[in-house]
Amino acid sequence: VSSSAAPSPAAIGEALGQAVEQAIGRWDAAPDLERWLASFYQYYELKGYRGVLAVHFLHLAALTFMIAFSFLLFFFVDWESILSCSSEESCRAVSLFYVLPFHQVGPWRTLVFLCFLLFLAYWLFNAVNTYHTFRDAAEMSQYYKERLGIASDDVLPTLLWSEVVSRFVQQQRERPVCVVQDELTALEVANIIMREDNYIILLTNHHSFTSRFPPWIPRRLAYTRAVLGCLRAAVFRWAFDKRSRLREEFVTCPEKLGRRLRWMGLLNLFLVVPVLIFVTLVFFMRHAEEFRSHRTSPFRREWTDYAKWTFREFNEYPHQFKERMRSAQASAEDYVSATRPSTPVRDSLQRFLKFVAGSVLAVLLAVALWDDAPLLFVKIQDKNLLWYLAFFGFLFAVADNAEDPTQPPTAFGSFAGAPLAMHTAMMRLVRCTHFLPPSWRAPAPLAALAGGCNGSQRARLCQHFERIRGDFLRDFFVHRIQALAEELLGVVLAPLLLIVYLPEAAPDIVDVIRRSRHRSQNL
Repeated sequence: VSSSAAPSPAAIGEALGQAVEQAIGRWDAAPDLERWLASFYQYYELKGYRGVLAVHFLHLAALTFMIAFSFLLFFFVDWESILSCSSEESCRAVSLFYVLPFHQVGPWRTLVFLCFLLFLAYWLFNAVNTYHTFRDAAEMSQYYKERLGIASDDVLPTLLWSEVVSRFVQQQRERPVCVVQDELTALEVANIIMREDNYIILLTNHHSFTSRFPPWIPRRLAYTRAVLGCLRAAVFRWAFDKRSRLREEFVTCPEKLGRRLRWMGLLNLFLVVPVLIFVTLVFFMRHAEEFRSHRTSPFRREWTDYAKWTFREFNEYPHQFKERMRSAQASAEDYVSATRPSTPVRDSLQRFLKFVAGSVLAVLLAVALWDDAPLLFVKIQDKNLLWYLAFFGFLFAVADNAEDPTQPPTAFGSFAGAPLAMHTAMMRLVRCTHFLPPSWRAPAPLAALAGGCNGSQRARLCQHFERIRGDFLRDFFVHRIQALAEELLGVVLAPLLLIVYLPEAAPDIVDVIRRSRHRSQNL
């Protein structure tokens, strides 16, 4: 009887190693599937590694410049000496910077230095986040090339997102990224990537964030960046565990969410001054030159963040939503033009201001072309002509941009303001926004809108459409300067909202999330 020799320990170890390598070769398991898919989508949205690198690196560079430049202006520059000089000789003797900047630091410069330290901590947080983003993008670049067969990032602009997802779904069957199930559908991919945004859309549809607001606080303030960022951190950073499942503690104890919101409000109250300074500096550096050069009018209308969350649909990716809202911009401007009432008083006043300011500017510019010395040394009411040049230039810009000059003429012509024209413009807008509440529906048949009604019915129809126009321009489509001012107001009111009103809405928030959750055996 013959017997085979027993395998040696070395052979057993080699066989186990080969089995492990085969298993690793089959699985591309992601430890955090939600983060992995978010990076997967961002890589496509920014069109490859170079796009991710450019967006995040330049954001960090702009943040670095803003912090360093503002610290230089407010800490090292001797503004008291600069603003006190009144003649050319005295201004020449003024030192631009403090000789000993860290000597005899007053209360204002102490506050500036403390704000600089807070901004520096924020910069470090962004730098770490940028590093992780670059690392994830490098992994995504390898995955796109080796697993999806997309050899170059230059191909991404020509591919639809649905095509990329189809390749990923096929790759999931061969080398799974999700280890709890063998297959992932395109719907499941969208659900994972859009989970947090879908919850915000749901809470917006149920008015959960604003259910306890008093009438004097506009609902759109809850969707400013300061308030919504705190809501995201307080709600979604605690609602889910490491496996992305809803915590039972979150569902059963809404009062704990209320306490988290109050603590977030206290933190905002402590940081309200530096955050307000930071946001003001960002807005000033980003928009001041655009407004001065007329490249962007401060009176041009734009969508509020509340409008974007109201109009957005479930599982609608950001790039798809941006494209839809870009087409909705033109429809919204046509709607505003078609429903604008006749205002001869305002138009006459606007023309008068432009005429007066333009005449004074013409004279001052003629003087400047002849010799610039009078602008500096000729004074009227203790102000030199250069000050009046800036003042009347600002007045002319305000009068000239009271209505956006780039707005195209309405397609309704002389019929603008008629009930049928108002209804038609609104329906074109609804086709883009996908938003038509019951109170906006026409209270009469199309025949009446077309002119088959008497004077009283026509007046009621016009009042109905004017009310809709007022709601639309108040909550959804506001002037850009108003949107910027409300962002600053959101920073100031964030402590009040987070300490007083939003904790009262915590049961409503938890109830909506609890009723919408779905149980799966794969989780």
